[in-house]
Amino acid sequence: MSDLFRYVLYSLDLYNDSAHYALTKFKKQFLYDEIEAEVNLCFDQFVYKLADQIFAYYKILAGSLLLDKRLRAECKNQGANIPWPSSNRYETLLKQRHVQLLGRSIDLNRLITQRVSSALYKSLELAINRFESEDLTSIMELEGLLDINRMTHKLLSKFLTLDSIDAMFREANHNVSAPYGRITLHVFWELNYDFLPNYCYNGSTNRWVGSAQGLFKKSECGMKRRLKLSLHCQVKMASTFHGLHGEDRHVDDKFIIKVPI
Repeated sequence: MSDLFRYVLYSLDLYNDSAHYALTKFKKQFLYDEIEAEVNLCFDQFVYKLADQIFAYYKILAGSLLLDKRLRAECKNQGANIPWPSSNRYETLLKQRHVQLLGRSIDLNRLITQRVSSALYKSLELAINRFESEDLTSIMELEGLLDINRMTHKLLSKFLTLDSIDAMFREANHNVSAPYGRITLHVFWELNYDFLPNYCYNGSTNRWVGSAQGLFKKSECGMKRRLKLSLHCQVKMASTFHGLHGEDRHVDDKFIIKVPI
């Protein structure tokens, strides 16, 4: 079935033949308009599904390439075989730049590039969102997800003209113009309000272990503390900015929004 996927564009010639007969044999403009409306709807759905399948396939392929070979061998010895993704000849479709449809020349490569770029950006943003919702130990999972996205970008860049993966990562991390991104701020938050107060170092085992009596407890007020910290940082930065520019301004504490903890 995967070998026949590259011939999917042949079915679109049915619309070309139908439009030709509608204008030349039946001579009905409204019939051609109906065919054109159906083509617009079907082709849009076709590009959406195709781009989604291509991105999913190459992401699974990237994960398989990055999977530890020792883990794969150990699973095979235990009787749990981890299969490789089946071969799909998407390269033929990705090279199509002049698809003739109802007298129009459509750049299929460009349309797929737009949707794949959007999917890759959402994948990076989802990885960072997942890290922000977990504790500091999930940073290893974040590293694995980012590696998979980078490998996916590398595989797709052979056929598609994508933006730089570093630029896409900075945009998803909100680190285009800001000095610190979402990942850095979350690491700082977890270190100060979870890791350092609630963990202690065991010198005999060289491990950080959870303390029975921590200084802070995770609760629903964590977001409020984070908001208050952000507001204080903004006020501090504003005071520093005005001081560097020689402006006699003072930011009073009464103007700071009081966020209950």
